[in-house]
Amino acid sequence: MHVLGEVNSKLIVGVLQDFLRLDDANSPLFGRYSNVIRVERFSKERSIDFLVKGFEQLNLKQDLRRIEEAVNSLDGLVGYLVMYGYTVWQKGSYERALSETLESAERMVEKELEELFEKSENYRIVLEAIAHKMNTFSKIKEYSIMKSMPMNDRTLSNVLKALVKYSYLEERFEDGPKRYVIADPIVERTLLKLP
Repeated sequence: MHVLGEVNSKLIVGVLQDFLRLDDANSPLFGRYSNVIRVERFSKERSIDFLVKGFEQLNLKQDLRRIEEAVNSLDGLVGYLVMYGYTVWQKGSYERALSETLESAERMVEKELEELFEKSENYRIVLEAIAHKMNTFSKIKEYSIMKSMPMNDRTLSNVLKALVKYSYLEERFEDGPKRYVIADPIVERTLLKLP
């Protein structure tokens, strides 16, 4: 599991709360105070500023074109921006930093998805459907049937709730029915590459 900005901070919180059973009266931690610190996704401007200031502190020459390219690919997720900045610093160059960051992030996400799919193949079906833009309840259900893995409404609803809780998905209400989107561009990119 990885901690990468807003998306994955919610994932960690959801998984951690389930693991620690903070709402379970039988848990040894029940009733204890807990505090969650969330790092929200940065805007494009803030992401650029974050990287520029970091590179200034490291006395690295700025390459704004490459920084903007990285920001566009990494979508303001702080953990990915940090990985990118660290890679630039380690290599002393912008040349392959973005591709190396994306490759590292995809490997981490792939491992995380493997662990999720071991829990239930339904997670894979739902995430694949949404990655392929079949992102409404009815379209996801249609995709599951097409993949010979039909889910009843209750199962699909539970899978969607879990994926939202763990921040793999966000719910959007735009022009018609509720739509689901994959919150992390690296997760979507990795899903589209899976066999």
